[in-house]
Amino acid sequence: MKVFRDGDQVREESGAVIDPSIIKPDDIPKSCPEWEPWKQAQTVADKLEAHYGQVASDYSRVQAAKEATAEGKMTDDELDQLKAEIDPVRHRLDDARAETKREVMPPNQSVSTPGPG
Repeated sequence: MKVFRDGDQVREESGAVIDPSIIKPDDIPKSCPEWEPWKQAQTVADKLEAHYGQVASDYSRVQAAKEATAEGKMTDDELDQLKAEIDPVRHRLDDARAETKREVMPPNQSVSTPGPG
């Protein structure tokens, strides 16, 4: 279980407050992350994970469509339609990357993220 200082309380990852008889805020080293910044970063990470899941799924659909097109099972128009449906997801991912950089990263650092598989 991960624990975090939150002012005069200690919280676990779920946000539940831990009884001070178990652990006190002063028992946690100052170098460890505090609750609020960690929770904010976790929220952004969860959003990115959801976006990447959608992008990976869409990427798989495009790859399957390309193979179907090459085998004559899908027309070029159908492939173009699929790409048009998926393109907005890519834009949302770009927006999520920018949001992550603004919310989590200090100035002058960059976010490097792998593309779908």
